[in-house]
Amino acid sequence: LGFRPQMSAVHNIISVDKYQFDRYVKSLHQYLRVCKLLEI
Repeated sequence: LGFRPQMSAVHNIISVDKYQFDRYVKSLHQYLRVCKLLEI
């Protein structure tokens, strides 16, 4: 019974991490696109 809340807390941390990771990947793609446009 005391194991359950801990699991959901871990799950919340993982989903936040995934969200941050997705944002990081998107900004990386944008950065690469800008570099390609500017031909750096």
